[in-house]
Amino acid sequence: MSASLSDEEIEDRFYLLGRMEILKTLRDLIARHETLTVYFNSGKDFILTTLLDVRQDALIFDLGSDEKANRRLVQSPSCVFVCAPDGVRVQFTGMDPGRISWTKSDVFWTPCPDRIIRMQRRENFRTVLPIMKSLQVRVSDEQGQELGVWSLKNMSIAGAGAVLPSGFQRDLVGVPVRCDVLLGDQLRFACSGQVRHESTEKSSIASRTIIGLELTNVEHATQVDIQRFLMKLEIERHKLLAH
Repeated sequence: MSASLSDEEIEDRFYLLGRMEILKTLRDLIARHETLTVYFNSGKDFILTTLLDVRQDALIFDLGSDEKANRRLVQSPSCVFVCAPDGVRVQFTGMDPGRISWTKSDVFWTPCPDRIIRMQRRENFRTVLPIMKSLQVRVSDEQGQELGVWSLKNMSIAGAGAVLPSGFQRDLVGVPVRCDVLLGDQLRFACSGQVRHESTEKSSIASRTIIGLELTNVEHATQVDIQRFLMKLEIERHKLLAH
């Protein structure tokens, strides 16, 4: 997202504010049986859920599989719902989640959100990663030939930016690849992918080449782990900025 966007432009581009549009978006998620990740307790806890019903004043969603996490969610003043149907990130906040009986089942409810963030594939919603040797991607071609081990610049559940070493000559745009992603000691996963674009970043000291990787066939459980890892980074970054 460009830092030059005004508040009005950000709101117009990324937020759904109309009540009918919000209800339609939520009902579409219900119809698709879309799995959502609900983060709470400053991103330290989460459950996986599906939306069950939406009304003008309430959003009903299913319990998670971990009863201890369910109890902690009720004690949380707010929570954040995240999903990415067809690669389009949808995110909204729930306030004061509670537990009720609904059609003879125990479920959660929260007031219907008054705004939803929706970011299309073309928008950049990757998290910028800190400069660390432990954040890397090992890339190989379809024949298994290693192309390199490169530092990660940014990351999302569907893509990543990697820094090519100086002097790397091969044109990779459009090339299908295999990726082995290492996110510190916390997460490592393998997936297929494709190099979608290449760009040059210039500074007063030097320039570097960045490739954009589309990550495919990433298991949903791994997507949840990636999202949790990125959220922890954002929380730590905000803590540092606050001091």
